Amino acid sequence: MKELSGAEWHVLESLWEGSPKIGSRIAADMAERKGWSRSTTLMMLRRMTEKKLISCDDSGKVKSYMPLGGREEAVKRETESFLNRVYNGSVS
Repeated sequence: MKELSGAEWHVLESLWEGSPKIGSRIAADMAERKGWSRSTTLMMLRRMTEKKLISCDDSGKVKSYMPLGGREEAVKRETESFLNRVYNGSVS
């Protein structure tokens, strides 16, 4: 999993809470949590699919999405990135 932007993190939080999840449910989550429009959420889903952060199953009537990495993995990577940026990799 690559470094995540804040917006990507929000979408993944919705998916980590339960997936697969259809696009309209994610759009409703993002509208409630962040005040995003439906089009903003759908644009994020498309970009995140292209970046291989999430998968999209469009074989049915509606598209459903799943994260391609776990929350624990993302937290670990974000923590390591923070430590490298702020402390040059050393906590001491």
